[in-house]
Amino acid sequence: MKWLKQQRQFVRSLLENDTEQRQAVATSWATLPYGIEIYRNNVFASLSSALKDNFPNTIALVGDEFFTHLAKNYVEHYGCNTPCVVDYGELFPQFLSEQAQLASLPYVSQIAYLEQKMRRCAQCPIDQQMLGLKDLNRLSEQQLTSIKFRLASHAQLLNSHAPVLSLYRFIQDQQQMPPDLLKPELVLLVKQVDFGVTLTPVSTGVFDFLNRLSSGLSLAEVVEFDSQNGSTLLLEAIGLDCIAYKD
Repeated sequence: MKWLKQQRQFVRSLLENDTEQRQAVATSWATLPYGIEIYRNNVFASLSSALKDNFPNTIALVGDEFFTHLAKNYVEHYGCNTPCVVDYGELFPQFLSEQAQLASLPYVSQIAYLEQKMRRCAQCPIDQQMLGLKDLNRLSEQQLTSIKFRLASHAQLLNSHAPVLSLYRFIQDQQQMPPDLLKPELVLLVKQVDFGVTLTPVSTGVFDFLNRLSSGLSLAEVVEFDSQNGSTLLLEAIGLDCIAYKD
């Protein structure tokens, strides 16, 4: 147990900002004071590299030098709480939204949120029991009021206060920069069989429809919630191939 405690103390010290404290830990390990700095630099380099791999579009917006600065601050503040660097940066979008240096660029954190959702979406298994138009035609009125549906596990919704999809397309394809960088966008993300993720802009009506469907309401109840447009929204949502049967 004493050895385990020392190991944990050493790991924590790698992210410690107090140089004297780090050197004290190094000395207790009978290590040269500069030895721990080598480990520390390697840790920071590895975690910063993981952030760069996970948020390439964010780098494209702010530049490599500034991103490296942000990554270093993030590592210092949050350390590492995951054994898999592929998932590193869980709180990075939130961290960006809190940076005073980015106060005039709120869309930067929104692109990071989009990248995070794309990564999560790509890691999810594709649902096999999906609701299609043929299935809808087979359902009786009683089934419509009893069977529950949900947003598919391989699909996610993003409510962004910035034009994230337009910005993403600008970065990827060098399309025209969105004229209004504060214009909200609602985006549906759906994983494909080739592990790619499609990004589709959706209306407020479809966005709310899918959220209500995942809240536990029956299909009939969701449609009745908007009696004027419910049926149209249902057909539009089914066409997006993102509705699955609830277990």
